[in-house]
Amino acid sequence: GSPAWQFVLVMAPPLLLGALTVKRLAAIARLKESRPTESERLESARQARRMRRLFATVFTIEIVFIAGAAAALAGASRPLLIPVVVVAIVGGHSVPLASVFRIPTYFVTGIVLVALAGASFLISDESTRAFALGISSACVLWASAGAVLTLHVGTRSPETV
Repeated sequence: GSPAWQFVLVMAPPLLLGALTVKRLAAIARLKESRPTESERLESARQARRMRRLFATVFTIEIVFIAGAAAALAGASRPLLIPVVVVAIVGGHSVPLASVFRIPTYFVTGIVLVALAGASFLISDESTRAFALGISSACVLWASAGAVLTLHVGTRSPETV
């Protein structure tokens, strides 16, 4: 292809994501500024504490699982399986976070990452498997970030985002 088309193909995704980000930020700026009542502020603070506690719990479990799996796989001389397990664990941790943060996109992201980790075993060469899984996981996470920006940011009051 011509250099012009190559430029368009390379630049279109980041420009689109940038435009969507600007659109969402503009929507946030237009939100009416309303003052919550004292009881609404207390309830919001209670929910925020609960969300932080649940996130910390899920994150701690994720780190313990990743560290344990990495140690076990390294000890078994299977270091190229570590990325597969990490992707599965990260996907698994996204599922409960979907309900913690009330963002269904995280549920879909988690399921897709776990499925990618499992499907990666269809690739017999471990180096190729790790590479393909890394690229596909990155694409899923970028798509998820774009979806969160376009679907969820600016659609709720700033206290709950």
